[in-house]
Amino acid sequence: MYTKDLVNATKNFNPNYRCFFEFNKKNLPLSKLKYDKERNILILFAENGIALKVQDISIICQVSNPESKIVCSYNSTLYPIFGFRIVNREKLFFA
Repeated sequence: MYTKDLVNATKNFNPNYRCFFEFNKKNLPLSKLKYDKERNILILFAENGIALKVQDISIICQVSNPESKIVCSYNSTLYPIFGFRIVNREKLFFA
C-alpha cells in the first residue's frame, strides 16, 4: 500500500479509529511511526503502547511523497502493508 492509497481510502473515516497490525493471529498496536526519506517508506512500528489514531498516520501520509510505500516493523523485520479492515467501527487492522 502507498501513502496516497491510505489517504484516499480513509478520508471519510472516523479520525479516532485506532490502528493495529495483524500478524500470526496477533493484533499488535501500531504505536509509533517514522518517515524514512532515504528509502521513501513510511514505517509503522508494532510495539507495546497505545495504538495510533488513523488521523495521526493520515497526516504524515499527506505530507510525505504520495508514492511512498507503507511497511510495518515488528521484531526488527519490515512487512509490507497490503490493506486493512475495520473492526467494530473503532479499529483498523492492517495486514
